[in-house]
Amino acid sequence: MEKITNYAALVQQFLTEVAQDSPQSQVLVDEKLHHFQLMKMGYDAHGTYFFRVPMHIQVRPDAKICILENTTDIEIGDYLMAHGVPKNDILPAFLPENARKLVGFAV
Repeated sequence: MEKITNYAALVQQFLTEVAQDSPQSQVLVDEKLHHFQLMKMGYDAHGTYFFRVPMHIQVRPDAKICILENTTDIEIGDYLMAHGVPKNDILPAFLPENARKLVGFAV
């Protein structure tokens, strides 16, 4: 359980750092199910409203950090590994299973 708590805090810290780069960004946290989203919403230069979820990460009950969505150029896995998370605890769910095996992440 301590590992899940530590991973959840790290993911929240990461998304908060990313959100600071844009006033249109917010972090949504579900502490019970350990889901974390980076949301972007506002109006573009043409006055059109937008709402996007460029990042969605879950810390699963098996203590794997599951990257469910990442439509940015930010390498979430690199950040996590730089902060002590082993590669086999990172699950890039948006990649097919055979691709995850090739890059050494959790399957």
